Amino acid sequence: MIQELKISNFLSFKNEAVFSFVASNDSFAEDSQVIRINDNLRLLRFAMVYGYNASGKTNLIKAIHFLRNFLIQDTEDKSRTSGTDVKPFLLDDETPGRPSCFELTFWVEDVKYKYSLKIDKNAVLDESLYYYPGIQPKQVFSRQLNDGASVIEIQPDFKLTQLEKDGLKLKCLKNVSFFSAWNQVNVSVDIVDNVIDYFNNKFIDHLGPNFSRSNLNHALSNYEKNGDFRNYVNTFVNKADFNIADISFASFKISEDEINNMIQELPESFRAMAFKELPREGKETLFRHVVKSDGVVKEFSLPVETQSLGTKKMLGVESYVFNLLNSHGIMTIDEFENSLHPKLQEIILFEYLKNNSKSQLLITTHNDGLLDLVDDLFRKDSVFFTEKLDDGSTDLFRLTDFKGLNRLSSVRAAYRNKRFGATLMK
Repeated sequence: MIQELKISNFLSFKNEAVFSFVASNDSFAEDSQVIRINDNLRLLRFAMVYGYNASGKTNLIKAIHFLRNFLIQDTEDKSRTSGTDVKPFLLDDETPGRPSCFELTFWVEDVKYKYSLKIDKNAVLDESLYYYPGIQPKQVFSRQLNDGASVIEIQPDFKLTQLEKDGLKLKCLKNVSFFSAWNQVNVSVDIVDNVIDYFNNKFIDHLGPNFSRSNLNHALSNYEKNGDFRNYVNTFVNKADFNIADISFASFKISEDEINNMIQELPESFRAMAFKELPREGKETLFRHVVKSDGVVKEFSLPVETQSLGTKKMLGVESYVFNLLNSHGIMTIDEFENSLHPKLQEIILFEYLKNNSKSQLLITTHNDGLLDLVDDLFRKDSVFFTEKLDDGSTDLFRLTDFKGLNRLSSVRAAYRNKRFGATLMK
């Protein structure tokens, strides 16, 4: 689970910003929304970020996924002269030439880690990983750039052979992460391997604001093959009143005459190849709707193309949320409200939060109606804001940074009245 992320000089984050899943002392929804790590630490399972357009909400998500993707990228085809793809803050004379900095504190099972990265557009300048076998941290590795080459120090307890060390040095190009190099060398150490496994398998694919056909295909494939997911979705759509009883999949054959008709508009030189390559089988997805007309219950099977955009997006979101719950990973959704009715948004989040899981969900949203559910469905410490400052940079802060919250009759009204900032009109 993620405990805290620090970012500076990345996209709109000019100065250091801190995003934290650490829970406050509030006991609301303790059993369902807070994971107790130890006697001193409790982590949230959910957070939502508000802010007007171009204030930096999406850039927070981009920072998380840049870090994750940089750590585990496949670097076999990466050249020594290619860059790192990091993007510093550009609305300043000096920051484009300065490094971007990240520090991520996270937990894999019961072990705490702290990963630090200082990077510019050309190279990794400084990289390190610590873990906590007890109260005090212990370094796993450190890596600095010296005369254009990476100098790596690895904890002596790992007892790597000289051949393994030489392999790491060879693979650890200045523009890739230590972990990317580690993946290319035949060496295994649990402390490092567990971190790589965490970033590979615990980060569920990010969902953007727009409907994606690939998200729907992911959901339909999951529905067809996974009985647990099928039951999960059927229960969900019943609660959300979609009138969908189930989804079926029917295979059909495509005749050669049908293929010939399909390729008639192609240039003649392409027809023979198209005739050979086009599939001879297809699959139709049918949604069985149950309706009542004049007191009579009737059923109709309708193709996927007739379903609303909201229905399709709901299926895509729920497929990834189901995977999130079962993997105990982390997932981000940008502009969560797009194509989803406000009540459906509430149902999706309620169903997620009521399931016990060491998972974490981070969303950005413009739907301030969700703020009416603070202290009813959501905790105060799960609400964050981004605000664009005069210099174009992002300020990130938390609802619980403000005093007197318990005296507010409505968090939503206070937000609209600019009590917390992060609104378009100043």
